[in-house]
Amino acid sequence: MPTNPIEDLMSDFQKIRNASGYEGAQTMRPEFYTSPELLKLEEELLRREWMCLGRAEEVANPGDYFTTSILDEELLVCRNKENEIVVLSNVCRHRGSLVATGSGNKQRFSCPYHAWTYTNDGSLVGAPHMAKVSGFSMADCRLPRFSSEIWQGFIYVNLDGTAAPLSQRLAKLESSIAGYQIQNKTICYSVEEIWPVNWKLLSENFMEGYHLSVVHRDSIHQYTPTELCEYFSGGEGYTGYYSNFPRDKPLRGKCAPALSEADKYRTTMFSVLPAHVVAAAGHLTTYICLQPHGVDQVKAKIGLIGYDVQSTDRAEIDKAVDLFVRTMAEDKVQLEMISRGLRSRYCQRSALAPIDFEGTTWDFYRYLAENLTSDASVNSH
Repeated sequence: MPTNPIEDLMSDFQKIRNASGYEGAQTMRPEFYTSPELLKLEEELLRREWMCLGRAEEVANPGDYFTTSILDEELLVCRNKENEIVVLSNVCRHRGSLVATGSGNKQRFSCPYHAWTYTNDGSLVGAPHMAKVSGFSMADCRLPRFSSEIWQGFIYVNLDGTAAPLSQRLAKLESSIAGYQIQNKTICYSVEEIWPVNWKLLSENFMEGYHLSVVHRDSIHQYTPTELCEYFSGGEGYTGYYSNFPRDKPLRGKCAPALSEADKYRTTMFSVLPAHVVAAAGHLTTYICLQPHGVDQVKAKIGLIGYDVQSTDRAEIDKAVDLFVRTMAEDKVQLEMISRGLRSRYCQRSALAPIDFEGTTWDFYRYLAENLTSDASVNSH
């Protein structure tokens, strides 16, 4: 008899929740990446979780702002006159036009449709001719403000306002990566792209070391060989592994002074679940802020930040950016081929590689299983 893909996936998730450890861990069935019904559940999860929007450096000074969107919510990210970063709705309270576009520095934003004007903390301060309307109050027409946090220099937003504080959840992780001083690193490269792959494929790929010595043989393999990967036990809302360097390789750049010797010779790969992945190395850190853009596309804000960039030779930075771009291009080729393979009727499940190489993938599955199989989610499908 034909099976229901979403019911099969819910059954798989329940088995993952009941599993006692990594033994017997398997990849997911193709529908995990192709099911529109599952995507709807994932989008509900993303709305109640913390999503990364970029770096605080992008709004470094009072008045700085940039616009973005998450799951059809148009957002306006500002640093206000109190030097506080706020995330506001970018939708005019009158007729729904976008209040701002692009990025720049402004104290006020005037809607291009009817010139309703807002400050960069969301207050409505101008509404032409509306004083003639009985009962109208500008105080009641602020731009809605979303819950937000700054962690390690990254800006996070929680769209539905229900998520527990992110910093508490990541306290253990923050302690283990403190030496990298990620919060003090400076943007060297940033780009937003749409990749024609499911968002989970890009997240999993960034967070597993099994492919490093194959896909990246001519780029980063010499520093990050698969056999030196080392999984570490994650915690609530995160997972990770160490991509250890051969000790006969020289350090690749200036490290923060408090960084341990062990951390100088590895990249600490971690995912702030569900949709932010980071590779922290002594000299440079790379990251991707992910969000679904349909079932077969992902919107990715991809960045590279460096320690003490101001005193680093520009040629060295350009070389690092080139390596990062080439590495991402190598991944993109493979993920596009996987996306094609997932459509085959012969695509099937298989065993995951040893925990040091794909343990983070299993953690990702477990996180989704625990957060997508609530009674409400199951009963609604």
